[in-house]
Amino acid sequence: MVESRLQLEQLISEGYTLDERGRYEPVIDLSFLNMSSMKDSCSQIRTQMQKQEEDKRKQEQAKLQAELDEEDTREDQQLLQEAGDLSYKVPTREWDSQFAQDNSPQKVADRGLCKLEAKVTEQRITRYMTAEPDDKGVVKVYIDDPDVANASKESIHVSFTMSTYTVRVGTSQLGKSSISRSHLDDS
Repeated sequence: MVESRLQLEQLISEGYTLDERGRYEPVIDLSFLNMSSMKDSCSQIRTQMQKQEEDKRKQEQAKLQAELDEEDTREDQQLLQEAGDLSYKVPTREWDSQFAQDNSPQKVADRGLCKLEAKVTEQRITRYMTAEPDDKGVVKVYIDDPDVANASKESIHVSFTMSTYTVRVGTSQLGKSSISRSHLDDS
C-alpha cells in the first residue's frame, strides 16, 4: 500500500516492466481511496457501534431490574396474603353476663378461674469456675454469680441430669418469683 504518487512510481520501477502493448508485467492492481475520509468513516462507525452496544446493555439491565422488581412485588403480596389481617384494631370483647346485671362482680380467686403462681425466669449462669476432677472423678463447680452467691443456703436447690445441671434460687419473700439458672455441660 502506498500513500503518494512518488511511492507508486518507485514501486513500479523496482518490480514491474512495461511491455510493447503498454501493459505492466506482472499486472498491477490499483485502487484509489481517500485515506483520511476512510479513517473518519471507520471512527464514526465504531462510535455508533459502541453507542448501540451501550444502549442494548442498558435495555437489558432495565429489563432485568423490572423482572426483579416484579418478582419482589409478587413475593411481598404473597407474604401479605399469608400474614392475614395486620390491622391494629382491637377485637370486641364478650362480657360475662354477671357484669351486664347490677350484681357486683365476684373476686377472681373466689370464682376459681385462675391460680396465681410465681413467675419463674431462667438465665444462663455466666460467672462460674470448674476445678480439676479429684481422685474419684468428681468435678466441683464454683458459682460466683451474685444471685446465687448472695442467696441463703436453704433457698438454693441443685438438680442433675446426664448432661446438665440446674441451679434454682428461690426468694423467701412471700413466695415471689424464683430465679432458675441452667448451664449445659461443655462435654
